Amino acid sequence: MTHCVIGVDLGTTSVKANLFHENGQMLQLFSHTVKTHHEEDGSAKQCPQEVARATGKVLVEAAQFAKKSGFSVRLVGISAAMHSLLVVNQAGEPLTYASIWMDARPNEEAMQLRRQPIGKTLYEATGTPLHAMSPLAKLLWMRRQSSPFLNQHNRYVSLKEFVWYQWFGEWVVDESMAGASGMYNLHIRDWDPLALSLAGIQRDQLSSIVPTKKLYQGVINSELKLAGLSDTLFNIGASDGVLANLGVGALDEESMVITMGTSCAVRLTAHKPIFDFQHQPFTYVLNDERYVVGGPSNSGGVIVDWILQQFLGSSVSEDNDMWKILLQEASQVDSGNLTFLPYVAGERAPLWNADWSGAWLGLRLEHQRSHLLRAALEGIVFNAFWIAGGLRKAGAQPKRLILSGKLLQNAFMSQLCADIFQLPVISCHVGDASARGAAKLAMLAAGDIQYHQISEGLPFEFTFPNKKKQVEYAEKYERFRSYCQLLESNLSASSSRV
Repeated sequence: MTHCVIGVDLGTTSVKANLFHENGQMLQLFSHTVKTHHEEDGSAKQCPQEVARATGKVLVEAAQFAKKSGFSVRLVGISAAMHSLLVVNQAGEPLTYASIWMDARPNEEAMQLRRQPIGKTLYEATGTPLHAMSPLAKLLWMRRQSSPFLNQHNRYVSLKEFVWYQWFGEWVVDESMAGASGMYNLHIRDWDPLALSLAGIQRDQLSSIVPTKKLYQGVINSELKLAGLSDTLFNIGASDGVLANLGVGALDEESMVITMGTSCAVRLTAHKPIFDFQHQPFTYVLNDERYVVGGPSNSGGVIVDWILQQFLGSSVSEDNDMWKILLQEASQVDSGNLTFLPYVAGERAPLWNADWSGAWLGLRLEHQRSHLLRAALEGIVFNAFWIAGGLRKAGAQPKRLILSGKLLQNAFMSQLCADIFQLPVISCHVGDASARGAAKLAMLAAGDIQYHQISEGLPFEFTFPNKKKQVEYAEKYERFRSYCQLLESNLSASSSRV
């Protein structure tokens, strides 16, 4: 039988299972949405059982489709969103919902760490930015709240670890996901003693760390067995950001990647960690020789979805005609002096402060919906450009920009990114880049392919910067940054009064 590979991605908005032919061609996509619960206190949580059920469902659907189509599922690779944290008891039962990367409640704990010398020590040990997203900050917040779930009998895991436990009955975590916890030491490749001491937990309350290319066989989950996956090799995989770089073939420091799903990230692949306490780029493990370095932003597709749903009655979807009309309208107008600060969900990089908020500045009666959307899209790309500037100051010298994610998969956004970054843009139409990366890492782990084969067959489209736009966007970017400085001054003044 012809073999196929399934790449599974536990995203924030949905979980997906992408079915790939062994030659890399995507055969079918299965997706299931998951709900995020937002509260007025800034919390953002997901039900771990719901995520596990949805993940098992899409994997079973993919396996059944493969069987009906005459394929044998040789490999399954796993990707997942970073920074989730939930508490389970000794029986592996969840005691809490999973706090995800958008949860702003631990902001004060993260800001206190940033202001103390110990924060710099932690950052340079772990490569994880000090922010409310970090599971370390979440554990510190639980300590401040005197949470009854913070005790020696419980275990602290991510959603990916919880799903894996349902499938194999083992508490393990790959090095990439461990790195996103803020408690993994990049130098000793193990849990960091200082971080554990601050969190007030022991190493046996965390999962065992394994390499990203670790393979497992023999699922215990009955539904997966019935779907014919008993003999399938499962690769533990990595985090979604790391695998998105792999999925688009960005394996060198000259290829900078922007991925825009619910969130946004700017990343490149390096052969050593990059530390810069001022800008705090993350460094997460891909394998023994490669790291993925970059900055994560809350200002991604969630911002555009919010604008479209709340003000324009639409949503971001490739098959949504209204979204296509609105995007076409936005491409035909000039935002002029209208500037959008895309921080309605707080912010990670480059601001590292969950208390930030968004704004349109320069609004006038003549502005229409097209101007609002145009300014919003520009603001999101300006924010990504700001993150890239921090990476450049840390030594990155990108020569090309690779785009992935549905919000960027159109000619207008490709040209906008090329004009603002003043770099050639490569649009990589691979569907879910993280799922493809998960499938490719599984194939690497099994020895089916080598790294030089990762980019083979990728559908690339090129867009080049318009030099005439360089001055215009440089001026708009400076205005964007000046407004951010004003907002930061206002936030600092408010904080000092409190």
